[in-house]
Amino acid sequence: MKTTRNIFAVFAVGILLMTVYSCSKDFYTNANVNPNAPGSVPSGSLLSGIQVSLAYTQGGAASQFTSLFTQQTVGAQRQAQAYYEYIITPADPEYLWDQMYTDVMENNYTLMNQAGASGQNEYYGITNVLMAYSLQVTADFWGSEPYSGALKGTANLQPAYDNGQTLYSTAMQLLNTGITALSNPGKGSVYPTSDDLMFGGNESEWIAFAEAVKARLFIHQCKHGNSAYEDSAIAEATAAINGGFVNAEVYFGSAATSNGPWSQFNNQRGGYISFVDTAGGPIPTPTLIDTMEALNDPRDSIYVNFSPSSLSLGNYYGSPSSPVEFITKEELYFIIAEANERLGNAAAAQTAYTSAITANMNKLGVSANEATLYLAAHGTLPISPASALHTIGVQEWIALYLNPEAWVEWRRNDAPALQPIAGPEVVRRMIYPNSEVTLNPNCPSATMFVPQLFWDN
Repeated sequence: MKTTRNIFAVFAVGILLMTVYSCSKDFYTNANVNPNAPGSVPSGSLLSGIQVSLAYTQGGAASQFTSLFTQQTVGAQRQAQAYYEYIITPADPEYLWDQMYTDVMENNYTLMNQAGASGQNEYYGITNVLMAYSLQVTADFWGSEPYSGALKGTANLQPAYDNGQTLYSTAMQLLNTGITALSNPGKGSVYPTSDDLMFGGNESEWIAFAEAVKARLFIHQCKHGNSAYEDSAIAEATAAINGGFVNAEVYFGSAATSNGPWSQFNNQRGGYISFVDTAGGPIPTPTLIDTMEALNDPRDSIYVNFSPSSLSLGNYYGSPSSPVEFITKEELYFIIAEANERLGNAAAAQTAYTSAITANMNKLGVSANEATLYLAAHGTLPISPASALHTIGVQEWIALYLNPEAWVEWRRNDAPALQPIAGPEVVRRMIYPNSEVTLNPNCPSATMFVPQLFWDN
């Protein structure tokens, strides 16, 4: 099934990418060039464009920023080194904001209305789920953002900002709407097949993905304990797995115009970001790879190519045809493990914790023998609930490699115990882009540290 989607991805991305790549002083604007989906096209073309745009943005700027913040990677040169040391100006997140709003959410809003008006139930359900996911991702970067009054073109050029709690509630409503539409036995006269790069038009897989996003929304709000949300997180994650959850991801092809975002970035900005501390400088806490080496983790050689001539990103995430992952099965097991540990269900937490590490290693192709040895050494949770939660958090930080969700999990669980590269603390939120600061009077004031997001307080 993935092979079929990957072939279509080569075709779709080749058509959709229209920007010529070139080096410039801008760090993220021209690296990881994003496809620009047309405004009025058939539903299938819009859907594939939205999915590719979302993958390029999440696997590009979002992944690069957050991997530096969480010390999964190291800023070695130029802008990457500045971001690693928390030197960020309102010009820097412009690409991330623009692409999420223009190429993802604005086009998604168009398709949502188009599909809803014409009775294309499956497209309508998918767009509701994708909009909910997009809101979750952007809300976890900025907290408050325009949505209820946004995406209306010239009808409202200065939309009000919805707060983070409202955005989470809106995302939950969108997911419920999406599940209802996808459960409708009538697909509509037009419905997705190969133009759906994520699930090939499989309604049950989309419903499982929607349940996975719900699980994420619930567990995010459990930093200080909330038994109702913890129960709901377990229920939704379990429902997703039992419903046949398939990793939500987009694969890219090998054509020159359809390389994955990390592959593009490394080809154009090679050396800006390192995957190990090659300089041996004053890194206050071990990087992810340092931690994995200390644990004798067999995944480190999958994440990073340790050849004598090159310390580069490994092929699983760094090749032209690598996937950009949204939510994976191992994340669902980590959610179940954390929620059960918070509820005092140590045995259930242990079972899910083992399943999470196993699922991640199976995905990456770790041998059964290596996985068994690793679990024997590091697969048992401590008796202390606080220590167990920390252990779950560290393993999730390892498994969510280059996924922006790792930044959310670190902020919630303080695991691993990162020390700031510069200044008094690690970045806890993204600042607003220049376009909003200067053109929208409703834009809130914010730094990289305050106000903390509603679930981080």
